[in-house]
Amino acid sequence: MSDHKLFRMQTEIADIAIGLEKTLPLWLPGGPAAGPCRVLFRARWNAGELPPRFGGIWVSASQRFRLWLDGVEMAQGPSRADRGQWGLVAVDLSHVREGEHLFAVEVVHWGPFAGKGQVGGPPFFFFAGLDLSWRCAPDAAWSPMTDPPRHRLSGHRAVGAGDRVEAARHPWGWKEPAFDDSNWAPAEPFGEPPGNPWGNYAFGCRLVPEPLPPMARVPHPWRQEPGPFSLAAASTGAWLFDAGLVLNALPTLLWTGGRGAKVRLTWCEAPVRPDGTKGNRDHTEGMLFPGQEDLLLPDGGAERRWTPDWFRSFRYLHVEVETGEQSLDDFRVTLERVGFPLDPVLSIQVEDPAKRDWPRLRQISLDTAAACAHETFFDCPAWEQAQFPGDARIQVRHHYLLAGDDRLALKAIRDLAASVTPSGLLRSHAPSSFEQIIATYSLQWIGMLQDHRAYRGDAEALRPFLPFARGILDYFLDRRRGDGLLGWIGEPLFFDWAKGFVAGCAPQERDGGSIPATALLAEACGWMAELERFAGRSALVPEWRAEATGLLDALRACPRGGGGLLPDTPAATSFSLHAQVQAALAGLWTPEEAGAILEHAMNAPGVIQPGTMYYRSHLAEALRRAVRGDLVWSLYPRWFALLEGTGLTTWPETDRASPRSDCHGWGVMPDIELVHTLLGVAPDPATDGWARTLFTPCPGDLTALRATIPHPRGLIHVNIRRDGEGDVTEIDSPVPVVRGLNNWSD
Repeated sequence: MSDHKLFRMQTEIADIAIGLEKTLPLWLPGGPAAGPCRVLFRARWNAGELPPRFGGIWVSASQRFRLWLDGVEMAQGPSRADRGQWGLVAVDLSHVREGEHLFAVEVVHWGPFAGKGQVGGPPFFFFAGLDLSWRCAPDAAWSPMTDPPRHRLSGHRAVGAGDRVEAARHPWGWKEPAFDDSNWAPAEPFGEPPGNPWGNYAFGCRLVPEPLPPMARVPHPWRQEPGPFSLAAASTGAWLFDAGLVLNALPTLLWTGGRGAKVRLTWCEAPVRPDGTKGNRDHTEGMLFPGQEDLLLPDGGAERRWTPDWFRSFRYLHVEVETGEQSLDDFRVTLERVGFPLDPVLSIQVEDPAKRDWPRLRQISLDTAAACAHETFFDCPAWEQAQFPGDARIQVRHHYLLAGDDRLALKAIRDLAASVTPSGLLRSHAPSSFEQIIATYSLQWIGMLQDHRAYRGDAEALRPFLPFARGILDYFLDRRRGDGLLGWIGEPLFFDWAKGFVAGCAPQERDGGSIPATALLAEACGWMAELERFAGRSALVPEWRAEATGLLDALRACPRGGGGLLPDTPAATSFSLHAQVQAALAGLWTPEEAGAILEHAMNAPGVIQPGTMYYRSHLAEALRRAVRGDLVWSLYPRWFALLEGTGLTTWPETDRASPRSDCHGWGVMPDIELVHTLLGVAPDPATDGWARTLFTPCPGDLTALRATIPHPRGLIHVNIRRDGEGDVTEIDSPVPVVRGLNNWSD
């Protein structure tokens, strides 16, 4: 069963269950109504009673909960989402033995200190399926970390505050059955139940079954275990922990004693020099370690442990300790790597006489993808944790090719659709408390729908989103000027942080005329024609094809420069590779013409070149469609160069000397093009759901390539070998194969 069908079925079940229970949300009497706060709940349950409906319970909270049964963590969530589709997490209890059990639940609401990707209404706790008596108390030990950071970094950073933990105020042992909660207050129900007949969001959210599985949690060792360590009273000390790579992890702090101590923990993605620049990330001598910070104030007790409610994204942990009246003993930090539970299927073996490090290239792509996929896709997990459709489109394709997995992809499509504005455009990233619109990213969201059609082929999953896509296209089409090109667009036309683009946006004249944006719109109208056909709206197909044709005709009427290059606007004297890439992707030229123009633009002096890993993915796609795999090969040295002398373990935001972030999901192009260009395996976009495989290998100077690639109907196996006695290109595909030009390149 596909995930969206399971999602709908669970929604219907939950609506019935919740409607029968008429369950009200709970909260601490007189508790904070807006955060920040952390509230603890306890309830006893006798499993000898009738089992709950469907063998489990449903739990939610704003903004986040963790639930333990008899001291064992059973669930956490809900996943980050829009308040109109707030997760209701199912917890299976069918395996629980008879007898008395204890539920313990922690609910945290960060209030104004939340990361921008975390939204949610006022604090609440929701528990359906069992009628229990809950008692609750605030956790006065916790507050957001508001102390000034040790070192500041320039750039937009919005992952939220760390934790300030005053251990003396925490009710240690509260998850244990023997804990005395007699002085805790009975939890107070409020508002109306979900699904009330008035359609009210009585506690700020509409509950729907959680669409994602639990996030994976795997123990991760430190590169060189520096602990446990101890520090005498009235002393200072500092330690550096290295996780070995940039990752997302839930840390657990363990210690004894330390009354009067201050322990500051800084989670650092990359060390920097005092002037803020970066060097080899493996070198730490004389470097600073900026990042998200936590502050622990021990209470002197024995065998304490603390785990935050949200992961930390980092490579290095810098610990600074100042002890007071008592020594701090046996301090250590353990890690659980966390992220979306993707199960890679893609395997590729390469024989390369040039001895390039293909396994490491692939591993860095895998580690980048893992760090940038959690309950949403992320751009840079240590800086924003934001789900942008431009970035996510590349990440989604990687998920399709890596694991044949569309669960997070469909959630991303839903999340972004929920951010629609009155203009018809989507917000630039969602879910988010940060208001921003990037006009071109709304068009890339339609590209996400088109990719799902081509790679996965589930019309029922896509059909609800077509009205959003029509609204986006209407926004742009209503703003055409007399010559058929786009008129002035007031929202950013972001394409790339290229030198020559202001704030990464394509140039416009006073009344518009952006050629890259017009070409992207033409391509999007072509996508829409295919989506309408696919969804059974064939009457609308001619309209969208006519719109695409009209835009392409307007582009053909534009002046051309040397080598047939399109300028950035008709009156511009600037030429960018971006304008040529977008025109090629829109189908303005034949593949042969596109290949020649793109090659000229890549080498002509004065032509604006890509500035990010992101846009090189679009360049690679345009080259591949032009059957110029040899030029895709020319992009790989940039990625291989990042393996030498940098200490990078994930792909950075840009390949400039000191990028803001060392981990950015849009950098996984090498893995995608290993499949699509070097192996030459891709879905035929003229068919739905990868119903036909295109096979156009371009192995370059490699002597052999072998691969297993996931497909919606099974596996594709490829064997390519050059042994001096003839080239071998074998493919075993569950759907028909169309062979193209081999395009061998020495």
